[in-house]
Amino acid sequence: MPETPMGEASSGEELGPEDYASVHAAARAAGSGFGSLNEALARWRLVVVDIEAGFDLAFAWEYRGELACRDWLRAAWPLLTERVRLTRQPELDRWDDRFFAATRPMAGPGAGMGERGGAWWHRRFPARCFRGEGQELPPHWSPAPAVETY
Repeated sequence: MPETPMGEASSGEELGPEDYASVHAAARAAGSGFGSLNEALARWRLVVVDIEAGFDLAFAWEYRGELACRDWLRAAWPLLTERVRLTRQPELDRWDDRFFAATRPMAGPGAGMGERGGAWWHRRFPARCFRGEGQELPPHWSPAPAVETY
C-alpha cells in the first residue's frame, strides 16, 4: 500500500490518483534528499524540536544544511494538489511557528526582509545555544543568542 501524503493531519478523505501523482511529482521536482512529503515534514519537525532544545555550536557549520528539509518543502508545496496542501498546511504552519519562536533574526544583508517572506528560515538563527570552550558564534548570529557553555 502506498504511503499516504495525508500523514498525521489526515482528514479521512479519499485521495484520488491526482493527489498521489502530485505528491510523487513534487518529490521528483524538489530533488533528492527527502524521499517523500512525509519524510520532509518529519525531518522539519525534528530540526525544530532540536533547535527548541538548544543548538550545539559544535555543529554551527551544519546549520544551513539542517534547513534543507524546509527548502525541499518550499519547492514541493506548489506542486501538490489543493486537497493535499490544505490538509498538510496546518502541520507545516505549526512547525514553522515553533521554529520562528525558537529562533531570532540574523543581522546583515537580507535581515530586513519581510519576517516570513521567501526562504525566511535562512535568515534566522537558534535563540538558545550550547558551546564548548573556544567555540565562537557565527558572525551573522547577532545579536547573540543565549549561550550556555558545557
